[in-house]
Formats: sequence, C-alpha cells, structure tokens
Amino acid sequence: MKAIYDFQKIGFKVKALFFVVILLASFNLVRAGGTNTLTVVSVTLTPPSPICSNVALTISGTASPTTSTNNGGYWLLLESGTYSATSWHSMDITGAVFPFSGIFNGLPAGSGTYTLTVTTYAYGPVDIEYGTATMTITVNDLPTVTFTAQPGASACVGVDVTYTTQASMTNYVWGFPGTVGVDYTITSGGTSTSTTTVLKYLTTGSKTVTINYTDGNGCTAASATSSTPTTVNPLPVATATNTGPVCEGSSVTLNATSTGSSPFIFDWTGPGTYTSTEQTPIIAPAVGGTYTLTSTVNGCTSLPTSTTVVVNAKPVVTAISNTGPVCEGADVNLTSTATYSGTGTLNYSWIGPGTYSSTTQNPTVTSAVGGTYTLTVTPTGTSCTASTATSTTVVVNTVPVATISGTLCTGSTLTAG
Repeated sequence: MKAIYDFQKIGFKVKALFFVVILLASFNLVRAGGTNTLTVVSVTLTPPSPICSNVALTISGTASPTTSTNNGGYWLLLESGTYSATSWHSMDITGAVFPFSGIFNGLPAGSGTYTLTVTTYAYGPVDIEYGTATMTITVNDLPTVTFTAQPGASACVGVDVTYTTQASMTNYVWGFPGTVGVDYTITSGGTSTSTTTVLKYLTTGSKTVTINYTDGNGCTAASATSSTPTTVNPLPVATATNTGPVCEGSSVTLNATSTGSSPFIFDWTGPGTYTSTEQTPIIAPAVGGTYTLTSTVNGCTSLPTSTTVVVNAKPVVTAISNTGPVCEGADVNLTSTATYSGTGTLNYSWIGPGTYSSTTQNPTVTSAVGGTYTLTVTPTGTSCTASTATSTTVVVNTVPVATISGTLCTGSTLTAG
C-alpha cells in the first residue's frame, strides 16, 4: 500500500526553489515467518511549505505497523547536483504508532530542484528497502535588502538626512547609531511600517543605518543591510562684531570669525538690501541696524549670528553770533542755538583769544577782547561734534582820546568843537 502526499505550489514574486520530497508511505518487511506492513499515518513540515531558504527544515511524521514487530530504520537524503545531506534514524516497530523525524539546517539558497528521499529498512540477515511517496515543497529565496536613497559621504550635525528602502514590504526593522535623544533624533519614520526615515544627527563621526524587512513571501534576510558610511561634521560657530559706534557720515567695518578650518564662506545681510561675502567688509557711510552673519565650513552652515551697528547723530549748530561791536572795556555776549536728533544733552565748549574758554551755551565775555570765538557742541556719551559753522568774530572798538594844546588865560572860556 502506498500513500502519496502532494502539496500545492504557492506562487511568489521572487525566484523559488523546489524540493521534491520522496517519503516512504508504506513498506513490507519480508522475514522468515511472515510479512509485516508499515503505513505512514502523517507527515509534517516545520515550517510548512512554502519555506524560506537558509532555515532549518524539520521532516516529521508517524507510522503504524499492522501486524507483529520487526525492527528497522530509515535514511533521510536531501540532494541536488553536488549538494547532499543525510540523516539516519533507528526505529522500533512494536505494533504501536511510532514517530520519525529529521532536521536539515541551512538549506542552500539559489534556484534548483531538490529531492528528499526517505528510505526505510528492515533489519535481518539482509536489510530490505521498501516503498516511496512524493511531496512537493516550495522554498523561496531570502530578499536582497537595499537602500534606494541615502545621504552622501558627508552630512552636518542638526540637519535632516533621509534614508529610503524598498516599498511594499512588511516588518521594517530600522537600526540607528547611538542613543535617541543623545546621538540622533527622528524627524519622521523609523517605524515597522516606514519605508523612509528622516533623522538629525546630534553628534559627529562616521554614521551608518541598518534596515531589514519581510518580503511578500514571508522571508526575512539573514542579516540587516547597512547604509554607506556618512561622516557627520560639526556646525561651525560664527562670531560677528563691528567697529562702531560711529558718527553719522563715517564708515564702519564688520568683522567675521568662525570655528573650523579654512576655507570659510561668509555671508552677511543687513539693513535694506545689504549683502556681502567678505570677511571684513567696510560700509561707507555707515548705516545703523542689525547685520546678520553665517559661516560655511565643509558644507555645513552655522546658525546665524548678528551684530548691531550704532550710528550716532551729530548736532547741528543753527545759529552763532555775539552782541558786538562793543567799545573797548565793555562786555560782549556770545550766543548759539543747536539741534540734535539723538538722545542725551548737548555739551558746549567755547575758546577764544588768549586763554579764554567757557562751557556755557551763551556766555558773557567781560571786557571783551576782539577776535574769533569758536564753539564745539558735543552730545553726552559720544564724540560726534557738529560739523556746521561754529565760530563768531567779536569786534571791539577803541575809545578815542582828546588832546588840547595852546595858552589859556585865567577867566577865559574854552570851547571844543
């Protein structure tokens, strides 16, 4: 009696291996004194067909004799081309149902037809071989896991990088270098259903990401695939300064420095449409406001930093004069008016002929001395003096002296005229 077990081939998108398993379904033990019949009751594959290559395949089952005992055993033989693997098992046929099994570890990958033969023997003066049965097993190749997109050779700390693998798979297993929150943060993805992961590296160095998944045949690669190493560079730190405060109408110089190694790329932006790529640009005349700087080193751009240029206004002297001309010995008043668009008070400083000086806005010069009196007007806290006309000339006229000559008699009258 022969029992034949046929399992339907299941179609898959990847190339498959086919095992033809020839199992003993029944055999007769021919011995002096009678014939015994052994019938296979069940056969089980673990895992069941279809299976994935490079997994352990267990063939197990039970058989039952119909009459009295004879001991024996069986061979499991798996072969294809030059590949061959065997397993020998003894069994005691005692009239009861007995189990049989065999394990094949690491089925070879690749296309081909494999035949598994179970040969049963009866012990005796001559071992006798009996019976066959057939079974078809589908074995699928393991998937080839790849990245379809990944960063280049270098990246920057704190900047998003993207990794993408094949779509339409299941059970994605992502592996990232280091500790989340310390060495990296995940912007999006990174789950068992994600085909794309976007992350930021928080530390420098060589970084690789791994990926594995289960394909449509239920097979998972024996090991995860690693991305091409990416060197993560630090972000440079830029510093911006300027030579201000300056007075209106003057020039100001911006100064840029950066961590890292040259070459540096500097980018300035400022009030209006101001831009510059110089390290120390000069702005003439200076325009007050905020100037923002970034530096780029090894393709990594710093966080923006800024410096504020302060341009102080100059006061404007709108009028300066004096109360002269005056006569010799008389006093004269110096007068001035000035406007200022800035904050703070104005300081006045007069100097004149000889050692004359005053810090009063409108001083009085006692016993005036003729000449030029110069005024300097400076706001408190700056050195921005007025650039308009700041001097006045005092005219002092000499008092005339009368002279009388001749003889005058007592009692005479002198008339000047």
